[in-house]
Amino acid sequence: ISDLHLGEEGFGLVKEMREQPGAGDAYALRCAKAAVREATAWGADLLVIKGDITELGLPHHWELFDELLATITIPVIAIPGNHDTFGKPGSLDATAELQRRGLFPETVSSWDFDGIRVVAADTTTPRHTWGRIRHLSDELSAAVDADGPALLLLHHHLETHFYPRIWPLGTPKRQADGVLDQLIDTNPDILVSSGHTHRNRSRRMGSAVLTEVGATKDHPGVWAGYVAHPTGIRQVVRRVADTS
Repeated sequence: ISDLHLGEEGFGLVKEMREQPGAGDAYALRCAKAAVREATAWGADLLVIKGDITELGLPHHWELFDELLATITIPVIAIPGNHDTFGKPGSLDATAELQRRGLFPETVSSWDFDGIRVVAADTTTPRHTWGRIRHLSDELSAAVDADGPALLLLHHHLETHFYPRIWPLGTPKRQADGVLDQLIDTNPDILVSSGHTHRNRSRRMGSAVLTEVGATKDHPGVWAGYVAHPTGIRQVVRRVADTS
């Protein structure tokens, strides 16, 4: 799941919608809980949260995250997003908050799980919206070096044009291309999945498949399921059905 934005109070950009008083859990938390319920019922063995967990990283936003974690019955991996690392007054250090909960031990972390190498990396640039990845190239290459397929999970998407054509800004192409080429040389069976854009999109670069998955908080939200096969990885994106 991606882009929970726990603590956000209004939905929409131009004509903002707000919850009626007494609606129970705020919609961002309600949608995240619904996505988790449906992914677990689908049969997920591992839940990965790909950043923008909170709206601004404030203490009460992280408390909402604890409410969500209390409902999850499977192992969890989580990485920070730019909304977690903006450094707004009163915000908490996202890396420390995730490590304190045992969810993300290193800047690049990997796990071998049911025939697939799962790698998660922190691409945030503190106090900025865009991402960076070049400084992680060697660590990422070592992490995806596996006998089977690798699933690399990031918050920021890898830009495909030198001058970005969509908002928000991802990881610049001048950084992304060289790192992706290096990863493909190490393991050609790689799927890179990100959040950040709140869009659902898939494209191919060389032998790698790059996907973006939308937000849980964009009512009713989406989540993505991944299944590992001996020859690759299958991704299915599903719209949340019940946010009650």
